[in-house]
Parts: sequence; C-alpha cells; structure tokens
Amino acid sequence: MRIKNNLKDIEPIFIGDEFCPVIFTHVGCSEDIENIEINIKDAKEKIQLAIQAGTNAICDVSMNKKIPYIQECLMKDLTIPFGAVSIYETYISLESNSEKINEQYFIKIIEEECLRGIDVLTLHATVLLEDDVLIKKSKRLIPSTSRGGVLMLELMKKYNIENPYYTCFEEILAIVKKYDVAISLGPMYRPASVCDCKIEDLHYIELLRMQKLCRIALDNGVNIMIEGIGHAPINRIEEMIKTAKSLCYNVPYRCMVVSTDISIGYDHVSSAIASALAIYYGADSITCVTRKEHLGIPSQEDTYEGVMVAKVAVHSGYSARTNDFTLDRAMTISRKKQGCIGNPSYALFPKLIEKYVQDERKCSMCGSYCPLVKQKEEKDGIL
Repeated sequence: MRIKNNLKDIEPIFIGDEFCPVIFTHVGCSEDIENIEINIKDAKEKIQLAIQAGTNAICDVSMNKKIPYIQECLMKDLTIPFGAVSIYETYISLESNSEKINEQYFIKIIEEECLRGIDVLTLHATVLLEDDVLIKKSKRLIPSTSRGGVLMLELMKKYNIENPYYTCFEEILAIVKKYDVAISLGPMYRPASVCDCKIEDLHYIELLRMQKLCRIALDNGVNIMIEGIGHAPINRIEEMIKTAKSLCYNVPYRCMVVSTDISIGYDHVSSAIASALAIYYGADSITCVTRKEHLGIPSQEDTYEGVMVAKVAVHSGYSARTNDFTLDRAMTISRKKQGCIGNPSYALFPKLIEKYVQDERKCSMCGSYCPLVKQKEEKDGIL
C-alpha cells in the first residue's frame, strides 16, 4: 500500500507485510479559537520533534472551526505524509450550518480534503443506524471509545440518514482514486477496555462490514487499510490481528493499542508492550501513544517521547517477526570490543547516548568494574 497524494511532491511511504511497520503521530489544535496561531505553532513544533524522533506520518486530530486552515498550516513544508479524520471537519462545520444536510455534504468535504493535500483519510464508514439498538443490547462495559464513530452516529440520527461513507462508498472511492489518496477505515468498536477485547458482538459485526468495504476498494484499485484493537490484553492480541487481517484480505492493519486499563500516566509504556506484540503478530502500522493519552493534550516533550517509545516497539516487534537481528548483532559485537555502551551508531537513539555518556568505553553503572571490559582485559592478558 502506497501513501501519497498525487498533488504533492513528497516521498511516499509504503505499508504492508513486505515493509517495516510505520509510525503515525497525532497532532492537533484545541477548541481555543482566540489562540489559534499559538496552537498551530505548538503543533508544528511537535511535528518537527516527532520527525526527529522517527515518525513516518502525521495525522491531524483537531476539533476546531478552522480545521482547513490548521491543516494547510501544518502541511506547509511538510515532507512526510499527512492524514486527517474526515468526520471531524464535517461535524464541526455542521455545528454552524443550517442548510439541509444529505449524503453529498459529507462527500463534498472529502473532496475538499483531497484537494487540500491530505494523503490518507480516516473514514468511520462501519457504524450504521442499526447500531443504536445493538449498542443498547451490548454487554460491553464501554460500548465505544471512538470519538469519530460516536460523532458519526450522532449526525446520522440527527439528520436521519444512513452513514454516507458506507452507502456512497464507491462514489468516495472514485474521488480518492483521482488524487491517489489512501483510505484508513476507522473503527467504532475497537475495545475501550481489556475486558471488552473479544472477537464477538459489535467488534465482529464491524469486521464483516470492513471486509465488504475492503473488497470493494481493492476491486477499484484504491489503497485501503483497517484500524483496530485499542485496549487489548497481551493474550488476545494475536487473535485480534490475525482474525481481522484474514477477514479483510490481508490489507494493512493499523493500531493504537495499550495493554492495560490502569497505566494512566505511563500509557506510552503500556502501548509499547502491546505494540511490539501487535507488530510481531502482523500489524503494519502503529499510532504512537503518549503518557498523556487519558490525561489531556500532550506537551512537545510528551510527543517526542511517545514517538521514541513507539520506535522501540516497532524494532522489537519487527525484528522478532522477520528474525532479523542484524543491528542487535552489530551492537553486541561492538560491546564485546568496546564495553557496555558499544558503538552508538547502532543504537536507535545515538544522540541520547552522547548526552549521558562522557567515556566511550564504559557507563557510570559499573565503571571500572564493567564485566565486558574485564573479560576483554583478561583475554588481552592485562589481568
């Protein structure tokens, strides 16, 4: 799967089984209209930090009346793909719009987003009007944690229309294909609790809808991926991913996942644990989670840290999946020769090593008692 709007001059990214998993980073602006320029400046700085840390793509999650302006500002001079959640712009625009709403209103905004330069659009196409009854019958602790899905259902009920992304899917495919924009199917029913993480009930119903849409997209030559998981205990991750990919013709799988419900403040760690396993079992992309995930808007430092942690998860999961430990082996050999730190160029974060270590040969943990140094000295006949 290729991600790049054909109106833009950037390097595309590729997602799928044959490629190293990619990292998406969420940024956005709050509802504070008065300080919009400050919000945008902060978001742009977060983007640059995320790129420095190793993200592959950015996704705007702003909920603001100036979403088009925000996205244009954030994409300016950006050299990596940029994503958006289409229902956010539609919902916000309808708050101050009294015109008669029909399916074409949703589709018009999709084309505007494509023309703006969005490379990948998240569409909440698999929530339907009938779900209002299904949700009430569900035994889930939390029926849905999807902001986009809940907003879509709210509009559907308010205007008494079926989900336009679902009913007009082929019309939408014709638009995104014109600009070579990729579709990411956003889930309404990714688990909001590890206790709800099961292949049954609402989740399975949604997977079957995704299966149908994936088939149509593939038949029309449109790049598509599915989003999934959410809160998932580590013993359910394999089943969740393999079932979803099997049903949906092995299209790329994108997840934003944590392994426990009680890691608030350290959700980036919980996410790294779950993400590494998700990648090992076949996930093709992860969205980085920061320590502020359930607390509020992440700071610039939180964003940078979140991407770095995601990068560790990607390497851990993908090296195990491919059984390719080339860099780890190189680091091990350099440690044997140079001491515990080894050659920083083999590390995921070489600049961090330079920040904390003055002596290239040993760290401050063991000092002159470093076992690797002592073994080398013994071999060289020094001891």
